[in-house]
Amino acid sequence: MHPPPAGPGFVLRSLRAGPGFVLRSLRAGPGFVLRSLRAGPATAAFIALALLGAAACSGGEPPAASSSRVQVAAAFYPLAWVAERVGGGNADVIDLTPQGAEPHDVELTSDQVVAVTQADVMFYLGGGFQPAVEELASGMGEGAVDVLGSEGVEFVGEDPHVWLDPLRMLGIVEVVAGRLAALDQGRAAAYKTKAASLTRELEALDADFRAVLGHCEQRELVTSHEAFGYLAESYGLVQVGIAGIDSAAEPSPQRLAEVARFVDEHDVATVFFERLLSPRIAQTIAEETGAATAVLDPLESRPQAGDYTAAMRLNLVALEEGLGCR
Repeated sequence: MHPPPAGPGFVLRSLRAGPGFVLRSLRAGPGFVLRSLRAGPATAAFIALALLGAAACSGGEPPAASSSRVQVAAAFYPLAWVAERVGGGNADVIDLTPQGAEPHDVELTSDQVVAVTQADVMFYLGGGFQPAVEELASGMGEGAVDVLGSEGVEFVGEDPHVWLDPLRMLGIVEVVAGRLAALDQGRAAAYKTKAASLTRELEALDADFRAVLGHCEQRELVTSHEAFGYLAESYGLVQVGIAGIDSAAEPSPQRLAEVARFVDEHDVATVFFERLLSPRIAQTIAEETGAATAVLDPLESRPQAGDYTAAMRLNLVALEEGLGCR
C-alpha cells in the first residue's frame, strides 16, 4: 500500500510527457477538473501548470487514508459496492461517480485524480462506458483493472450492463477478491471469506429472481433504453428498448412508432423507465397505448437508500407487478 503523502501543498512525483503520459502521484486543490490525460507534451505541461495553480489557490488537503489498508478506486457504484463488501475494514474505497450522477458523463476533479493516482488499484469498465475514467486508466498500467476485460466476467457485444445480472456479478466478485488478495496477501483469507459470503447473497438474489420471474403473464420487458439485456436473458424475458444501449441517444420517430406498435400488438401492460433518466419518452408511449409506467433502477450510481441487493429487490418487485407475475 502507498504511505500517506507527507507535508502540505502539491506533490508531483512523476509526470511523463508525450503520448500516453503518466501521472504517478499528485495532490491539488478542489478546483481543477481533469478533462484529458492522453495528450502530447504541450498539453501535459499545461495540465501540470493547471495543477500547480490549483494547489497554489488552495490550502486544502485530501482526506488522509490509513496506510494499513488497501486503497481502492472504483469507477462507479456496483464496482464500489463489491470492493466495499469484499474489502470490509481492510480497504478504503472511493466511488468516482457521485450519487445521482450519470457515470457516462462523469468528469474527474483534482481530488478524485489524487485518490486514483495514490490508490493501489482502480476497478473500471472499459469499452467507452466512462471515457474520463478510461483515459486515466490508460496511464496506470497494471494498477487499473478493466472488469469487462477480466476472465470470468461474461461480456457480449457492446453491452456493458453486466452488473444488472446477479450471476454475472459473481464474476466481478471473483475479480475484485483476486486482486485484493494479490495486493494484500496477509489478509487473503479474509478477502476470500467475504467474497464467499457475498457470493451466497448474490446466489440467493438470483434464486428469488428465478422464482418470481418464472411465472409471469408477460415476457416482454419494454424499457426506456437497453440496460437490462443480461437480466432479461438470464430470466427468460425479451427486452425491447425504446432507445439503444447508449442512454443519451434520442430514439428516432420511427423507433418510437415501432415500439408503440409492439406494445399494442403484444398487449404490454407496463413500460419501464429508469431512475436518473427522464420518463418523458416512456410516458409518451404509455399514453398512446394505454400502458402503465414503472421505474427500474439501473444502479449506475449509489441508490438513494439501501445497497445493491436492496435496489435489485425493489427492481424485482417492480417487475413482478409490471409483468403480472404470480
